[in-house]
Amino acid sequence: LEGLSTEQAALLAEALTANNVLATLDLWRCRIDEHGARAWAEVVRTNSSLTELSLRHAGITDVGARAIADALRRNSSITRLDLTACDMTDAGAKRFVDALSANVALSQLQLQGNFEVSQAMRAAIEEQLMPEAREQRIQEKLQREKEKEEAAADAAKKAKTFGARSLRARRTGRPDSRSS
Repeated sequence: LEGLSTEQAALLAEALTANNVLATLDLWRCRIDEHGARAWAEVVRTNSSLTELSLRHAGITDVGARAIADALRRNSSITRLDLTACDMTDAGAKRFVDALSANVALSQLQLQGNFEVSQAMRAAIEEQLMPEAREQRIQEKLQREKEKEEAAADAAKKAKTFGARSLRARRTGRPDSRSS
């Protein structure tokens, strides 16, 4: 979709928060601006079917870049994001470096034409996108999930044990003398 107005792009973003079908969307030269980027950040945060999103030449600036980067922390479907020539600087790009530490899905982030993004910042982003770095994040996420499951199982076991002891104490009329 080329050349949507700010209002049209915002309406489309609102509709896509509930979408579960569309996988690829290219909004080349749509006037999204930094305010509209917040609506698109909500799409990134909530949409689970979108795998490719292009906001090339959309004028989202650092404000919009920060909102989208923050939303990427919770996204697990977008693998390719194109922010070519979006008037971004190191301030906006830095947020992507931070967001990529939590995101395991994104494998491509296009930032060409954002002339105020330094080579050092581009290198930091590329480092986060390397397969080895992504694989490490995936393994860390799986480990955290396993630890949460084990903690929940342990808590359930303790609750069951406590419940059995309480029941025994009520039946016998005396506290259970066994230690934990």
